[in-house]
Amino acid sequence: MAKVVTFIYIIDDIYDVVGSLDELPLFTEAINKWEHPSNNSLPDYMRMCYAALHDTTNEIANIITKEHGWNPINSLKRVWAALCNSFMVEAKWFPAKHIPTTDDYLKNGVISTGARVIGVLWDDLGSAKDENQEGFDGSYIECYMKEHPQCFVDDARAHVMDLISKTWETLNKECFCSRSFSPYFIVSTFNCARMVKVMYSYDEQKKLPLLEEYKNTFLFGRN
Repeated sequence: MAKVVTFIYIIDDIYDVVGSLDELPLFTEAINKWEHPSNNSLPDYMRMCYAALHDTTNEIANIITKEHGWNPINSLKRVWAALCNSFMVEAKWFPAKHIPTTDDYLKNGVISTGARVIGVLWDDLGSAKDENQEGFDGSYIECYMKEHPQCFVDDARAHVMDLISKTWETLNKECFCSRSFSPYFIVSTFNCARMVKVMYSYDEQKKLPLLEEYKNTFLFGRN
Protein backbone atom coordinates (compact mmCIF):
# COMPACT_ATOMS: atom_id res chain seq x y z
CA MET A 1 0.00 0.00 0.00
CA ALA A 2 2.85 2.40 0.79
CA LYS A 3 4.31 1.80 -2.67
CA VAL A 4 0.94 2.45 -4.32
CA VAL A 5 0.39 5.70 -2.43
CA THR A 6 3.91 6.83 -3.29
CA PHE A 7 3.29 6.26 -6.99
CA ILE A 8 0.04 8.23 -6.79
CA TYR A 9 1.94 11.20 -5.34
CA ILE A 10 4.74 10.95 -7.92
CA ILE A 11 2.41 10.63 -10.91
CA ASP A 12 0.24 13.45 -9.59
CA ASP A 13 3.30 15.74 -9.56
CA ILE A 14 4.20 14.67 -13.09
CA TYR A 15 0.81 15.87 -14.29
CA ASP A 16 0.51 18.95 -12.05
CA VAL A 17 4.04 20.31 -11.91
CA VAL A 18 6.67 18.69 -14.12
CA GLY A 19 5.11 17.42 -17.34
CA SER A 20 4.26 19.60 -20.34
CA LEU A 21 1.06 19.32 -22.36
CA ASP A 22 3.15 17.78 -25.16
CA GLU A 23 4.60 15.09 -22.89
CA LEU A 24 1.61 14.19 -20.73
CA PRO A 25 -0.45 12.54 -23.50
CA LEU A 26 2.55 10.28 -24.22
CA PHE A 27 2.70 9.17 -20.59
CA THR A 28 -1.07 8.65 -20.47
CA GLU A 29 -0.94 6.56 -23.64
CA ALA A 30 1.90 4.44 -22.26
CA ILE A 31 -0.08 3.69 -19.08
CA ASN A 32 -3.15 2.75 -21.10
CA LYS A 33 -1.20 0.43 -23.40
CA TRP A 34 0.82 -1.07 -20.51
CA GLU A 35 3.60 -2.20 -22.82
CA HIS A 36 7.11 -3.05 -21.66
CA PRO A 37 8.97 0.15 -20.68
CA SER A 38 11.48 -0.33 -23.49
CA ASN A 39 8.70 -0.10 -26.09
CA ASN A 40 7.89 3.57 -25.62
CA SER A 41 9.50 6.91 -26.44
CA LEU A 42 8.88 8.77 -23.20
CA PRO A 43 11.17 11.47 -21.80
CA ASP A 44 13.74 10.01 -19.39
CA TYR A 45 12.01 11.06 -16.16
CA MET A 46 8.68 9.64 -17.37
CA ARG A 47 10.32 6.43 -18.57
CA MET A 48 11.92 5.89 -15.15
CA CYS A 49 8.59 6.39 -13.38
CA TYR A 50 6.71 4.17 -15.82
CA ALA A 51 9.29 1.40 -15.60
CA ALA A 52 9.16 1.43 -11.79
CA LEU A 53 5.35 1.46 -11.81
CA HIS A 54 5.21 -1.33 -14.39
CA ASP A 55 7.61 -3.56 -12.47
CA THR A 56 6.08 -2.88 -9.05
CA THR A 57 2.53 -3.51 -10.26
CA ASN A 58 3.56 -6.80 -11.87
CA GLU A 59 5.35 -7.73 -8.65
CA ILE A 60 2.19 -7.08 -6.63
CA ALA A 61 0.13 -9.10 -9.12
CA ASN A 62 2.54 -12.04 -8.85
CA ILE A 63 2.35 -12.00 -5.04
CA ILE A 64 -1.45 -12.03 -5.12
CA THR A 65 -1.44 -14.83 -7.72
CA LYS A 66 0.76 -17.02 -5.54
CA GLU A 67 -1.24 -16.35 -2.37
CA HIS A 68 -4.77 -16.45 -3.77
CA GLY A 69 -4.58 -18.22 -7.13
CA TRP A 70 -5.96 -15.26 -9.08
CA ASN A 71 -3.98 -12.79 -11.17
CA PRO A 72 -5.32 -9.22 -10.77
CA ILE A 73 -3.01 -7.61 -13.35
CA ASN A 74 -5.84 -6.65 -15.73
CA SER A 75 -7.74 -4.94 -12.91
CA LEU A 76 -4.58 -3.17 -11.73
CA LYS A 77 -3.80 -1.94 -15.26
CA ARG A 78 -7.32 -0.55 -15.62
CA VAL A 79 -7.06 1.27 -12.29
CA TRP A 80 -3.75 2.96 -13.18
CA ALA A 81 -5.10 3.87 -16.63
CA ALA A 82 -8.24 5.40 -15.10
CA LEU A 83 -6.11 7.40 -12.65
CA CYS A 84 -3.85 8.82 -15.37
CA ASN A 85 -6.80 9.55 -17.65
CA SER A 86 -8.37 11.61 -14.85
CA PHE A 87 -5.06 13.41 -14.24
CA MET A 88 -4.99 14.21 -17.96
CA VAL A 89 -8.44 15.78 -17.75
CA GLU A 90 -7.27 18.05 -14.93
CA ALA A 91 -4.03 18.86 -16.75
CA LYS A 92 -6.13 20.27 -19.61
CA TRP A 93 -8.35 22.25 -17.25
CA PHE A 94 -5.55 24.23 -15.58
CA PRO A 95 -3.79 25.96 -18.52
CA ALA A 96 -7.16 26.71 -20.14
CA LYS A 97 -8.28 28.25 -16.82
CA HIS A 98 -11.40 26.14 -17.14
CA ILE A 99 -13.40 25.86 -13.93
CA PRO A 100 -15.60 22.75 -14.18
CA THR A 101 -18.96 22.32 -12.53
CA THR A 102 -18.88 20.90 -9.02
CA ASP A 103 -20.43 17.68 -10.31
CA ASP A 104 -17.78 17.29 -13.02
CA TYR A 105 -15.03 18.14 -10.55
CA LEU A 106 -16.14 15.52 -8.03
CA LYS A 107 -16.82 12.89 -10.69
CA ASN A 108 -13.25 13.24 -11.95
CA GLY A 109 -11.80 13.87 -8.49
CA VAL A 110 -13.13 10.59 -7.12
CA ILE A 111 -10.66 8.92 -9.48
CA SER A 112 -7.81 11.44 -9.56
CA THR A 113 -7.28 11.42 -5.80
CA GLY A 114 -6.79 7.69 -5.71
CA ALA A 115 -9.44 7.68 -2.98
CA ARG A 116 -13.17 8.30 -2.72
CA VAL A 117 -14.88 11.69 -2.48
CA ILE A 118 -13.93 12.25 1.17
CA GLY A 119 -10.29 12.25 -0.02
CA VAL A 120 -10.61 15.00 -2.59
CA LEU A 121 -12.60 17.27 -0.27
CA TRP A 122 -10.15 17.04 2.62
CA ASP A 123 -7.39 17.87 0.16
CA ASP A 124 -9.30 20.94 -0.98
CA LEU A 125 -9.76 22.13 2.59
CA GLY A 126 -5.98 21.96 2.86
CA SER A 127 -3.96 23.98 0.40
CA ALA A 128 -4.58 23.31 -3.26
CA LYS A 129 -2.96 26.67 -4.02
CA ASP A 130 0.36 25.39 -2.71
CA GLU A 131 0.91 23.65 -6.02
CA ASN A 132 2.50 25.40 -8.97
CA GLN A 133 -0.68 26.13 -10.90
CA GLU A 134 -1.83 29.39 -12.38
CA GLY A 135 -5.47 30.40 -12.67
CA PHE A 136 -7.70 27.56 -11.57
CA ASP A 137 -6.31 26.26 -8.29
CA GLY A 138 -7.79 22.79 -8.66
CA SER A 139 -10.20 22.89 -5.73
CA TYR A 140 -13.86 22.12 -5.24
CA ILE A 141 -14.15 25.40 -3.32
CA GLU A 142 -13.35 27.46 -6.41
CA CYS A 143 -15.82 25.44 -8.50
CA TYR A 144 -18.52 25.95 -5.87
CA MET A 145 -17.89 29.69 -5.63
CA LYS A 146 -18.18 30.05 -9.38
CA GLU A 147 -21.60 28.37 -9.26
CA HIS A 148 -22.59 30.45 -6.20
CA PRO A 149 -21.03 33.91 -6.78
CA GLN A 150 -22.91 35.34 -3.81
CA CYS A 151 -21.11 33.14 -1.28
CA PHE A 152 -17.80 33.77 0.51
CA VAL A 153 -14.88 31.39 1.02
CA ASP A 154 -16.04 30.55 4.54
CA ASP A 155 -19.45 29.60 3.14
CA ALA A 156 -17.84 27.32 0.59
CA ARG A 157 -15.66 25.68 3.23
CA ALA A 158 -18.72 25.12 5.43
CA HIS A 159 -20.44 23.46 2.48
CA VAL A 160 -17.43 21.19 1.98
CA MET A 161 -17.47 20.21 5.65
CA ASP A 162 -21.16 19.37 5.30
CA LEU A 163 -20.39 17.09 2.35
CA ILE A 164 -17.65 15.37 4.35
CA SER A 165 -19.99 14.91 7.32
CA LYS A 166 -22.65 13.35 5.10
CA THR A 167 -20.05 11.02 3.62
CA TRP A 168 -19.06 9.93 7.13
CA GLU A 169 -22.72 9.29 7.92
CA THR A 170 -22.87 6.97 4.91
CA LEU A 171 -19.71 5.16 6.01
CA ASN A 172 -20.99 4.76 9.56
CA LYS A 173 -24.35 3.48 8.36
CA GLU A 174 -22.64 0.91 6.17
CA CYS A 175 -20.44 -0.17 9.06
CA PHE A 176 -23.17 -0.54 11.70
CA CYS A 177 -26.40 -1.16 9.79
CA SER A 178 -25.62 -2.76 6.44
CA ARG A 179 -23.96 -5.89 5.19
CA SER A 180 -23.61 -4.95 1.53
CA PHE A 181 -19.83 -5.38 1.61
CA SER A 182 -17.36 -7.66 3.33
CA PRO A 183 -16.05 -6.55 6.74
CA TYR A 184 -12.51 -6.44 5.29
CA PHE A 185 -13.58 -3.95 2.62
CA ILE A 186 -15.45 -1.81 5.16
CA VAL A 187 -12.44 -1.65 7.49
CA SER A 188 -10.16 -0.72 4.56
CA THR A 189 -12.56 2.04 3.53
CA PHE A 190 -12.67 3.46 7.06
CA ASN A 191 -8.89 3.36 7.36
CA CYS A 192 -8.52 5.16 4.04
CA ALA A 193 -10.96 7.89 5.12
CA ARG A 194 -9.16 8.30 8.45
CA MET A 195 -5.78 8.46 6.74
CA VAL A 196 -6.87 11.16 4.28
CA LYS A 197 -7.69 13.64 7.03
CA VAL A 198 -4.27 13.13 8.58
CA MET A 199 -2.41 13.41 5.26
CA TYR A 200 -4.13 16.62 4.11
CA SER A 201 -4.51 18.63 7.34
CA TYR A 202 -1.87 21.20 6.38
CA ASP A 203 -1.15 24.28 8.44
CA GLU A 204 0.08 27.64 7.13
CA GLN A 205 3.68 26.36 7.11
CA LYS A 206 2.65 23.46 4.83
CA LYS A 207 3.32 21.04 7.66
CA LEU A 208 1.10 18.26 8.99
CA PRO A 209 0.66 18.89 12.74
CA LEU A 210 -1.87 16.08 13.17
CA LEU A 211 0.50 13.56 11.61
CA GLU A 212 3.33 14.89 13.78
CA GLU A 213 1.18 14.49 16.88
CA TYR A 214 0.31 10.89 16.01
CA LYS A 215 3.93 10.09 15.24
CA ASN A 216 5.11 11.41 18.58
CA THR A 217 2.35 9.55 20.41
CA PHE A 218 3.04 6.21 18.74
CA LEU A 219 6.84 6.35 18.75
CA PHE A 220 7.62 8.33 21.89
CA GLY A 221 4.45 8.19 23.98
CA ARG A 222 4.06 11.98 24.05
CA ASN A 223 2.33 14.80 22.17
